[in-house]
Amino acid sequence: MNILNIYPDIIESDNFILYKKGGCNFLKDKRSNDIIMYDFSKNTRERYHNSLSDINGNVLIVGLGFGYVGYNYKDKCDSITYIEIEQEIIDIMEPYQPDFEYICCDAFKFETDKRY
Repeated sequence: MNILNIYPDIIESDNFILYKKGGCNFLKDKRSNDIIMYDFSKNTRERYHNSLSDINGNVLIVGLGFGYVGYNYKDKCDSITYIEIEQEIIDIMEPYQPDFEYICCDAFKFETDKRY
């Protein structure tokens, strides 16, 4: 299944709305009315795939986005952990990708003994 199809047509929280338009996913911040995330092109996804082809072990990803990396590479990794500063973004995405660890914090303040 394609990552772009795992989310429903619309999900709303207090401050964010995830919606589909023209076959793409968009995430809008309702406070500013800004689109803060959108699907990237097939060519960009292919470049990501090429640059991540050797991904393995315990992986730490700063910024959840739509969860592209975790979704596409979970079978190659021992664990995938997302650092996301907005708890509402985690709340929106996690039910559709429950296989990962999600930590809500500022990535610049994140500390751990786990080796990634």
